[in-house]
Amino acid sequence: MRAEHKQAIEILRTYGQLKNNVDKLSLITSPRFDKIGSGSTNRDKERVVINYIEANERLNAFQNAINKIETEKYRFILVHYIMNKEFRRDEMCTQLNCSRSKFNYLKNSA
Repeated sequence: MRAEHKQAIEILRTYGQLKNNVDKLSLITSPRFDKIGSGSTNRDKERVVINYIEANERLNAFQNAINKIETEKYRFILVHYIMNKEFRRDEMCTQLNCSRSKFNYLKNSA
């Protein structure tokens, strides 16, 4: 069970990395294909656009899955503690008004 938790946490952390990648890719201007060149620069631009689209689709899938979680505490833990790392464990215990052991139970359940 512990290995499953670690794997799930790693998958959720990739969400944060994916979100950063999508944010960075969205700052890139649209590629212009008006010049005939060696082809490598056009392929690079195409790759950036494709990577952005794929990352955006994966990001939307993550967000949809998280939004389907019915328990608000679970969503809060997943988003603010695991994925975005906004709070430390003690801060989460304060936010959720629970003990460390209760928080660990909630985190593992989430």
